[in-house]
Amino acid sequence: MLIHEYQAKQKLQEYKIPVPKGALITRDEEIIQVLRKTETPVAVIKAQVHAGGRGKAGGVVVVESLLDGITAVRRLLGSKLVTNQTGAEGKPIDAVLVEEGVNIDQEYYLALTINRSSQCISLLVSTAGGMNIEAKEHAGSIKQYDIDPQVGMRDFVAIRVCQDLMLARKDWPAWIATLQNLYRCFTENDALLIEINPFIRSKEGEWIALDAKMDFDDNALYRHPELVLLQDDRQQTVSELLAAHYDLSYVSLDGTIGCLVNGAGLAMATMDAIKEAGGEPANFLDVGGSATTISVANGLDILYHDSRVEGVFINVFGGIVRCDIVAEGIIRALQKQRKDLPVVIRLEGNMKEEAIEALTAFSPNLEFVDNLENGAALIVQRINERKMA
Repeated sequence: MLIHEYQAKQKLQEYKIPVPKGALITRDEEIIQVLRKTETPVAVIKAQVHAGGRGKAGGVVVVESLLDGITAVRRLLGSKLVTNQTGAEGKPIDAVLVEEGVNIDQEYYLALTINRSSQCISLLVSTAGGMNIEAKEHAGSIKQYDIDPQVGMRDFVAIRVCQDLMLARKDWPAWIATLQNLYRCFTENDALLIEINPFIRSKEGEWIALDAKMDFDDNALYRHPELVLLQDDRQQTVSELLAAHYDLSYVSLDGTIGCLVNGAGLAMATMDAIKEAGGEPANFLDVGGSATTISVANGLDILYHDSRVEGVFINVFGGIVRCDIVAEGIIRALQKQRKDLPVVIRLEGNMKEEAIEALTAFSPNLEFVDNLENGAALIVQRINERKMA
């Protein structure tokens, strides 16, 4: 579960990590009052959306006058921000954070995330903080430290980071405290990612988290009712909200081919096959290895609710789940759909023949394939044929 920058900074303050002084604007009548309270010559206006790349997309504006501030806030508030992470539809801006300007001396990148390969929490740091951290030329500057959860962020780890970054000894205490507090924030809140970019040293010698991003484990939210209250449903699409309601693993993508698959590995392979066939997947949708009639029907409902979807590829391996149960879910969902989309189905495993027989009897328009590559190629072909008709 993602939260907004201003919420992430409130969380950082709980753990004694300094952030710029700021205030939130959600209504037009708050604009002048908030801007007049800014005590620095420069203010930073920041659109609050669940996406990165805001700076390059015009979602972060530096202003030097009250008039410029009013203009910037009014331009952003109530609009949609399109970045390289939002897709073409963008994300709604329902709140704007106004922060006092900071005299930046040096920028660093700082993050904690789960490393499933090493079964550790990985600390990532770089001297190349700021908007261009993702640029190829900065890839080599990122240092990684794997922290054993049973040991934690001990002083020796933080000291090693300070040495590797060649920080002045006077800055070590601030870094050691920040790293240890950030690690506590990560573990105590069941986070998947905490990112501070940039973590800056001001010309006055202060260390400040200038921007923050936090993502929490959905599966652990029952332990954190206070985090659930921070969720902003307006930042999610209808499909994402439906998937959360149905408890399905769903990620919206930019393509036009809806994918319904059981198992995350098979879902990834299906998306790769679609791209190799010249198509673009509209989503990652895993109905689970032990899918039921209900979960399959709900998954198809999500795909048909997505206006971008021009065709559907269903790829199911009947290992734990029987294919005839999957077929029942497909029929249940398609019975109530008015949209006419090409549907290609690949079923393998338990009760495959019975499932295909039932689906064929339901609709002769459903098409069946025997392997993944043929299925991906066929759904791409059918969509292209409709575009040319």
